[in-house]
Amino acid sequence: RVGFDVLLVEREAAWPASGAGLSIQPNGLRALAGVGLRTPVERAGSPIDHWVFADDQGAALCDINLADVWGSVGQMVGITRRDLQDALVTAVGELRCRLGVSIVGLHERPESVDVEFTDGITDEFDLVIGCDGIRSVVRQLVFGDIEPTFAGHISWHSIAAVRLDRAATIEFWLGDGRFFGLCPVADGRTYGFGHVTRPRGRDPEAGRLHRQIGRAHV
Repeated sequence: RVGFDVLLVEREAAWPASGAGLSIQPNGLRALAGVGLRTPVERAGSPIDHWVFADDQGAALCDINLADVWGSVGQMVGITRRDLQDALVTAVGELRCRLGVSIVGLHERPESVDVEFTDGITDEFDLVIGCDGIRSVVRQLVFGDIEPTFAGHISWHSIAAVRLDRAATIEFWLGDGRFFGLCPVADGRTYGFGHVTRPRGRDPEAGRLHRQIGRAHV
């Protein structure tokens, strides 16, 4: 919109949406408004007016009216990652995109960067922005091998076709070293997320549900 010639590169051959859901804070929606995306994202999501923190039995510890916190900044919205991505992809419009390729080489010049792609094409750019995840290839090419550091947190995410009694409320149930959250998203669904603080380890899929239920009662 300000005159940059932008090329968006995506290593997948289509636009898959990974993950479950998220809540977009009002300052995030304000940033989206700056690129004309506030209205489509709000329509694709579900408004959130209250934020409730509860104990591990569901008794409310506090109930925050988000209008009192954010004021004129705007609305908070719960949304699935697929619905958010659909809104973003639609907004891409005529932007140049290259799907099914990724970066394998970066060569910096004083005023530009040569980029090598997996299909053998090399192109020159003024600026390269890497948004390619926790194991970023762009970061590796610039800084070398840097392994992510485990922060001691493990989480699970889901989308269920159920609606909370309080449809415009995000809830956090707090336990000792753990919490569980429920966030409304569009079409009568709810985004659920569980979180524990514990050492890193693999949790086999077989029997996982019963182990998680057991942990919840510890």
